[in-house]
Amino acid sequence: MPAPSGLTGAVLTDAGNIVATAGGAVSGIGAQIPNQVLLGGSNGVTDGLAGVVTHVGNAVTAAGDGVGSGLGQVGNIDDPVGTTLGSTGTVVAYTGDAVDSLGQTVGSLGAFQGSPIQPITSALGGGISMFGNGLGDGGAALGQIIAAGSVQSLTQSLSGVVTPIAVLGQSGASGGSTNIVALASRSAGGLVDGGSNLVSGLGSAVASQSLPLGGSSTTQALGGTLHTLGGSLDTLGAGLNNGLGQTGSIADPVGVTATAAAGTVGGLGQTITGAGGTLATVGDNTALAPVTGTVGGVVATTGQAVTAVGGGLGDAIASGPLHPVTGTLSQVVNGVAGAGDSGGGGVLQPVTGTLGKAVGGLTGSVGLSGTLGLSGTVQGGSSASSQGSSGSGGLLGGLLRSKGGSH
Repeated sequence: MPAPSGLTGAVLTDAGNIVATAGGAVSGIGAQIPNQVLLGGSNGVTDGLAGVVTHVGNAVTAAGDGVGSGLGQVGNIDDPVGTTLGSTGTVVAYTGDAVDSLGQTVGSLGAFQGSPIQPITSALGGGISMFGNGLGDGGAALGQIIAAGSVQSLTQSLSGVVTPIAVLGQSGASGGSTNIVALASRSAGGLVDGGSNLVSGLGSAVASQSLPLGGSSTTQALGGTLHTLGGSLDTLGAGLNNGLGQTGSIADPVGVTATAAAGTVGGLGQTITGAGGTLATVGDNTALAPVTGTVGGVVATTGQAVTAVGGGLGDAIASGPLHPVTGTLSQVVNGVAGAGDSGGGGVLQPVTGTLGKAVGGLTGSVGLSGTLGLSGTVQGGSSASSQGSSGSGGLLGGLLRSKGGSH
């Protein structure tokens, strides 16, 4: 197993190792119980107790190993959440074995000649063992469920959120800029991507069902609408990752993210249009058809208008009056994130310089008539993202240089 990546992984790996070691110690104690003369040596009761303790230790070890090899490897593996969650099936299975051993222990308490409690302990022990066996089978089934594609998709999405947060502030982490703006934006992008996968998966599930009114055509339309919504969220997540998530590495991170947001608005309009189409199918072949058809048409028209607004925003950001605005705002963001090279002037020089440029850019872009021109086209491409030269220093560099100049 590779060395942990960063402080969070190291802490979780150490915690997992501690838990696993404790579990191993418990299992070792269990293995020695039948050898103790004071307990009567090896018999049904001591063997059962040994099984209880040993299996509990095994469950604890499995839990520790799951944390160490999963979340402890955050930043090194693609799905640390899934790896840790996958160990729960083994933990539950070992717990079931421990309960089964407890049942055998109880059953053995009255298993001697002439025992008046033998019928009671036998029945009680049998019931406990039956529950333990069921729990063990449940653990095996849980492991299979967790290994299924739908659950893996969810854990992968959650890992996409956890990993950027866990490696926050590490040099070279998350495959891009490591300043706080970029890392936080990529964390947000991972969260949005996870939501996109969930919504799209829900759309697939809904599309396979049927309703009393509208039949399968309604659920198929609704599933398609959810897929469209998932695609809109995916666009926004990509914009966060590739735009503000690359602050300090590209010239216009604000423009890239803003263009994606405009595309998301257009996608939401398409979602609303799809919802209108879905509503129109609910009353198919019923007396409600005129009503649902009319209302669905109104909703669909509203969605088309929203899509057009998104297209207009995309055009304005990509090549219209909002383009210089996003450029100057990107200078501010890059400066605050420490990407700009300050030539002197103290701690606030990077910010005041870029803010001055931003004010000039904004005042030069006052005439925004036509900014929301309803072109009817969703702008899906990214705005200019050519690599800008990134110096070192930023706010901290300005502070150090101002301190140095005072000596």
